Amino acid sequence: MKAVFVPVMASILTAIILWLVGFISHVFGELTVPIGAVVAFDAKQCPKGWQRFKPAYGQFIRGIDYSGTNIEPDGERAPASWQGDAIKSHTHMQRYADVKGHFSPNGYDYVPHVTKTGKMGVETSPFGGSETRPKNIALLYCVKK
Repeated sequence: MKAVFVPVMASILTAIILWLVGFISHVFGELTVPIGAVVAFDAKQCPKGWQRFKPAYGQFIRGIDYSGTNIEPDGERAPASWQGDAIKSHTHMQRYADVKGHFSPNGYDYVPHVTKTGKMGVETSPFGGSETRPKNIALLYCVKK
């Protein structure tokens, strides 16, 4: 009887300890994550007690600029406020071709030539996709309720 009793008690004690660890972890986790916290998950569904954070759908997350150093040109923004895309203002030098199609070395030596299509210089072919974006990884953003 003693040979059976010890392993059974050890199994019961192990099960109780594991249950307590799980319960304490659950309670501790519930108490340490504040309501309103937004967290990115590598999952298709939010965990229990969380719901999808819809303002983040398809968006890149940008930290609020509290530095006052104009890292964010629009200044300090409200949490979850949306900002449209933009390309920083810049210029490109247009090189013009002469009547024989030769390009000037510095882009300014020849008088601009208007072609039969009425366009000046050489038109490039379109290049690129349907949006401008950096490399990225998709994660599900959830908000603690």
